[in-house]
Amino acid sequence: MKISTRARYGMRALIEIAMSNGHPISIKQISKNTNISSRYLEQILRELKKNELLDTIQGIKGGFILKKDPEKLTVKEVVDILEGEDYPVACVVNDSLCENTSMCATGEMWMKVREAMIDVFKNHTIADLMLRQTKLETRD
Repeated sequence: MKISTRARYGMRALIEIAMSNGHPISIKQISKNTNISSRYLEQILRELKKNELLDTIQGIKGGFILKKDPEKLTVKEVVDILEGEDYPVACVVNDSLCENTSMCATGEMWMKVREAMIDVFKNHTIADLMLRQTKLETRD
């Protein structure tokens, strides 16, 4: 089971944007700081903007800013936008996707995995990840 680069890179970009403390940050700068392709970032950030997590400031000193307080922006919210809500397997969310749902020995296990993932994602915010990033960058 794997969270896609889309969600992982989306969170890294959000951390960078949050760490700019309300000052707009360009895709070029986010790309440089995270080593993520600016073309790929454009797609991810467009989706996050469409879902009201980001806003853009136009102009030479423009860029992206968070629309939501990083203390209130959960990893779950980001993952749901960038991955969809059917992790780790689609059938735990929509049993019509599988004809074996009623006879599947793994369904209950996948549901427990899903619940554990949701619990972790709900209990971590972008602010938590910012703090972790700051600690990593300031270690000796």
